[in-house]
Amino acid sequence: MHHLLIFALETPVTTHAIVYFSGIVANPKRSDPLVLADALAASMRPRASAPNVQFTTEKLEPIAYGENRTARAARVIKETPGAPRAQLDIYVLPYLETAMQKKRSSTLWKQMLSLLGTVILNTPALGRMFKLGTAGSRVKLIHVFWIITMSSALAAYFFLLSLLIMAAVAGNVGADALKTASGPVGGALADIQEKIRQYVSPYFYYILSAHFIAPALASAKVRAAVVDAGLSALLLLGYMGSGRERPELTNHLESLAAKLDSSGHHYDAIHVIGYSFGAVAAVDSIFQTGKPPAALSRVASMTTIGFPYESFAEFWPEHFKHRAPAPNVQLKWINVHNALDPLGSDFNNPKKPRLVGIGGAGIVPNVHIESAAWGVTSDAGWLRRFAGAILLFGLDVHASYWDPDNVEEKNCFGPIVENLLVGSFI
Repeated sequence: MHHLLIFALETPVTTHAIVYFSGIVANPKRSDPLVLADALAASMRPRASAPNVQFTTEKLEPIAYGENRTARAARVIKETPGAPRAQLDIYVLPYLETAMQKKRSSTLWKQMLSLLGTVILNTPALGRMFKLGTAGSRVKLIHVFWIITMSSALAAYFFLLSLLIMAAVAGNVGADALKTASGPVGGALADIQEKIRQYVSPYFYYILSAHFIAPALASAKVRAAVVDAGLSALLLLGYMGSGRERPELTNHLESLAAKLDSSGHHYDAIHVIGYSFGAVAAVDSIFQTGKPPAALSRVASMTTIGFPYESFAEFWPEHFKHRAPAPNVQLKWINVHNALDPLGSDFNNPKKPRLVGIGGAGIVPNVHIESAAWGVTSDAGWLRRFAGAILLFGLDVHASYWDPDNVEEKNCFGPIVENLLVGSFI
């Protein structure tokens, strides 16, 4: 799942800005602003309004905003003989990275309590897996697979945390682990550790450490993969369920917009693009539960790619309700949907009355872009064909709106460019 993108243009040069929200599980290249700039430039070239127009890209210095936040940036430059240069600045928000880093840096016992508490609070939502009302067996299967995958990640994370805590108590990695514990919990662990050293036989101690704990701690890559999978699931559940992650993640857009204003970046237009979970974060940043901040009034458009509105509404039906209108009443909302993507939402389908829109009052996209061509190739490898055979092809499609390794191929940015930038930037 996926990041936030901002494109910017400045006077006297024509300037636009795009802020990009990526998904949770993403190829790192998808959140590289220079790769995004290359993909956008490739979509602009065949749509140039005049001959001899050149589109080039360059990497920009990161911009610091908010508290300990830094957005990476890149630029698309349009040069036309005899005309002023135009610039499109792209900002990738690190909204997921900062949240994940905070979770990684917390102590073992805090991670364990957070895991248990989050799972308990989201039990009603996870229980809806058995009462799915979504039409279509393929979509139901994808949802079931999604929940099973998330549950497996949480279970593996719980198991690893248990082993790490046991190892800390037993003294195998106790010095490092107990240093991170604090207060009465740290003292209690230290007392237990001392008792184990006194009363547990050396042979059992050896069996415990060598045959049970040590294998789980042996590979740093395995530990990192398990921790990141578990933390990603926790982040999603904490955001959608209790909502405790939401204010921090959705504040990035407001904070960056305020920074751009104060630093003299007077863009002609700011566009927000969110992919997958990033689309959820983008919607929540713009359509807030209270009065939206004035800094967001300059956001001219919002584009959601593979927006899992319907999927998330199955498990958290109240999430998108009770929202205020966008601060810019003329906001243009473009929804990009692949017809083969079971996680994306098609608001233009009359057979799906459940898609009532944001706020529960019919706030829906102004522009609908739909295609079944993105990410579908005739020379798909055996793994992709096998995934399709077990009805999980839709998950592959969800990740194929654009290919960061081949930005020249047909992708979703072509129609996005036509709707956002033709006539104003191109």
